[in-house]
Amino acid sequence: TLSSSSAASDVYKRQDLTELKDAIIQNISHEVRTPITFIKGYVELIAEGGMGPINTEQRHSLEIVSHKADEVVHIVNEITSLQPLTHESTGYTPVLVKPLLQEAANVFRRRIAGTNISLHLHPIETDLTIYGDLEKIKQLCYNILDNAVKFSPNGGNIWLGAKIEAKHIHLTFTDQGIGIPENRASQIFDTFYQIDGAASRRFGGLGLGLAVVRRIVEAHRGKIWVESELHKGSTFHVLLPQYIPQQQRSIE
Repeated sequence: TLSSSSAASDVYKRQDLTELKDAIIQNISHEVRTPITFIKGYVELIAEGGMGPINTEQRHSLEIVSHKADEVVHIVNEITSLQPLTHESTGYTPVLVKPLLQEAANVFRRRIAGTNISLHLHPIETDLTIYGDLEKIKQLCYNILDNAVKFSPNGGNIWLGAKIEAKHIHLTFTDQGIGIPENRASQIFDTFYQIDGAASRRFGGLGLGLAVVRRIVEAHRGKIWVESELHKGSTFHVLLPQYIPQQQRSIE
């Protein structure tokens, strides 16, 4: 039918755009990383006096340049994270959930030290185990928590939790942040998407974190979704395959 033909055409167009976007991301990452490496090298050389003595004011200025170069490197690393990630390229091992979330909680408690934001870890069974790529799953947790911290108000709370659900481990990340409009909930996982320009300028970031999270979840053949209420907070739900010893895993 005409409608099904049109729908198929739209799918192909989206696939073409995704492939084009991936190619652009890879090229930009490569082209930017090389000059930034040279900039960092020369700034450090000058700051250390390798090209002659410098005064305190000049050293301070070089430290600012070096810091900004680090910010560019961070952006490039975020962009690089968007390179195609497949199930086949993911290294699967048993990943214990409790120490994984404890480590993530400790990292972000240090980050929010001195603020009025609190981070809580719900009780988690010690034997909960995900079958997946440890580093990728860590990145997934950190990216979601980074968003939760960025958009949490003073006095806000963040909760982490995990439980078994069928053949999956169900991770939850709950915050009391600004929330997400219902009509935009599905768009927040798109590359470079920002809920609102003013918020992005206030909190920083490229809108890459959740796009990376979605790719990691898809590579693990899991699911991700968000429940949110505007001005009250959000809960991100992530389903990842459970590790089941001595059994044939359908994801392989």
